[in-house]
Amino acid sequence: MTKFDEYFYSSKHDKEIVIVKNDEKFSLGLLKKYIFSKSEIFKSSPVKNVVIMEENGFDFVVNFFAAVFAQKEIYLVSSNERLKELDIEYICAQNDNKTSDCVNFSQINPDDIFIKFFTSGSCAQPKVITKTLWNLIRESEDLFDEFSDKIPSGCQVVTTSTPAHLFCLSFYIMFAFFNGFVINSERISFPEQLRENTILISTPAFLDRICANDTKPTLVLSAGSKLKTETFKKFPHLIEIYGSTESGVIAFKTKPEDINLKLFKNVSVKTAEDGAFIKSDFFPEDEIFVNDKIEILPDRKIILKGRTDRIVKIQEKRISLPEIENAILNCELVEDVFCFDFSGKLCAAVVLNGMGKEFFINKGINETVKFLKSFTKKSCEIFPKRWRFLIEIPKTVSGKNDIEKIKNIFSVNLSYPFIFDKKNSPDEISLSMIFYKNSNFFNGHFENFPIVPGVVQLYYAGYFIENLFEVELAKNAVKKMKFSNVIEPDKVLTLKMQNKGKSFEYTYLANDTVFSSGIFLLNEVKKYEKI
Repeated sequence: MTKFDEYFYSSKHDKEIVIVKNDEKFSLGLLKKYIFSKSEIFKSSPVKNVVIMEENGFDFVVNFFAAVFAQKEIYLVSSNERLKELDIEYICAQNDNKTSDCVNFSQINPDDIFIKFFTSGSCAQPKVITKTLWNLIRESEDLFDEFSDKIPSGCQVVTTSTPAHLFCLSFYIMFAFFNGFVINSERISFPEQLRENTILISTPAFLDRICANDTKPTLVLSAGSKLKTETFKKFPHLIEIYGSTESGVIAFKTKPEDINLKLFKNVSVKTAEDGAFIKSDFFPEDEIFVNDKIEILPDRKIILKGRTDRIVKIQEKRISLPEIENAILNCELVEDVFCFDFSGKLCAAVVLNGMGKEFFINKGINETVKFLKSFTKKSCEIFPKRWRFLIEIPKTVSGKNDIEKIKNIFSVNLSYPFIFDKKNSPDEISLSMIFYKNSNFFNGHFENFPIVPGVVQLYYAGYFIENLFEVELAKNAVKKMKFSNVIEPDKVLTLKMQNKGKSFEYTYLANDTVFSSGIFLLNEVKKYEKI
């Protein structure tokens, strides 16, 4: 009998607390009443497909297992953009806080329940990956077998991601739910939300931000991309997971100095010229191919040698994007970089370090680009033609590079301001920025006295609010705006953005001088139709 059978077909664990929502504790027995009630609603619909977009852990668990017992095909969707790509008839799930007095789950075969995930699209176009419930159960069992001795009892499991992503579903929901750990349904967005005695399921992008935070989780499980060594060292108990949406978990390491990873016990790897073949119980296929160069070592250890699917053709030549990135990263001015092919041109999104920011402020964008091009030419025949300087490389909640956001930055016809600092809290984000003198919007505005046009100030205020708070502003969203002083080129500014619930306020200021301010209204259209 599996843990799934024990939890849903018997009362053996009914008194155990399995999830916490807003400090309210829910036993498995009570949770099953919510799940059964929602399952009956799903069963009453003739539509085969259920879309789940819930980010709250409690709401997700109820809807996910309700769809399982209604024997629906489940689509886990993390954004409106992904939802628009679904060319199927579907119903959308939400939690209606109803319970059933009678709980009688019908027997289901986990092999017959299909769950659809979207890949991150960090290296190519996103695609839909299908898993069975049995694949997820098997993965949770192997995770427990591998890590149970590393986890003290009494911990709550929290996450910075959403269960729409496989690694979050595997660790935050399946692993915790079926192995006696309490799920805290509140998603962690800021370091201040962290508490003691927790298992944190997170990504390198978030962990980089909380290194200086005093409160450290009891254990961290990190996935999504490679963790920086200096970040790894900040957490006394951290497990870095290697895997993908297609493959599930493959290997892991527990020490920052290790260059190799250990395979999970039921995973096998066979190398190929341009990647590797993986076998495990964590996907329906007999084996799958991954675009990673893998070196196999004794004692079930492996070394990752990089991806093979980031080869592009530029100027009739095949080039490796990681090689270009590594060349740029060797520059003393650069902290991080991401390169990609955009309409046949090699582009570089660059994060400058402290020295680089000072260079940019003193020398300007033209000299900074000239310096980086000259440096890259020393080791690469091809170098980026288009450059953007960012405060950070945009990431998805699963920790992957957000290609859509990065391409959007390069698609903007206006010159991108130089952002050299960012401070944020749940309701306020402030950017330190410069509209540099070579920006294209200064052309003709005005010849002898260039100033930042009001429409540019308005555009970037709305742009950063939507991207940093991850909201959608209404069309013709400006409720109020006021221009108090002119902004000249190369002026060091602060753009302060505040969340006021149904609106966002913005202010451009320097010290005590306010240059402009305004209010944007939120788009109140619901994300999707709910039943």
